[in-house]
Amino acid sequence: MTSSDEIGLQKISQLSGALLDHDQLMTPVLQAQFGEVAARDVKHSFEDRTLLRQSSLFQRSTGQRVLDAKLEIFIDVVPEIIIQELATTEKLFGQLLIENAISTESHGRRIFAQALDEGAVIRWGRRLLLRRRTDYAVLCRVEELLVSEEKLHQLH
Repeated sequence: MTSSDEIGLQKISQLSGALLDHDQLMTPVLQAQFGEVAARDVKHSFEDRTLLRQSSLFQRSTGQRVLDAKLEIFIDVVPEIIIQELATTEKLFGQLLIENAISTESHGRRIFAQALDEGAVIRWGRRLLLRRRTDYAVLCRVEELLVSEEKLHQLH
């Protein structure tokens, strides 16, 4: 059973805070902390004008999961080549944005905690809107949820 509650940020570890409390793309932040990461267990579906993509990101060197991501990507705003790659590969959205020189900024970042097993284990995450810097068009709604603190420290 899981429950998602706002928990004071004073309880967040330095590592989780560094991974979540920034306005950059997550891809380079994860790579700086854990080395190369890869998306696996990718699921996607098209709804109206969005591509819904869920995946887990894994540290390549250990094969261990680092975070789970849910992305609601706006098809009318993101270049078609990126949409095609997201729908047919396990490439990271952030990496595709970087490769295609799309400058972004985050908006409305909110850090949250999810308690598992009656609150014994906490996973920290963030929700935000990712906008194109040139015209502020919303590219994507993002939810990223790190693995537990204990697992993160084992990977670091």
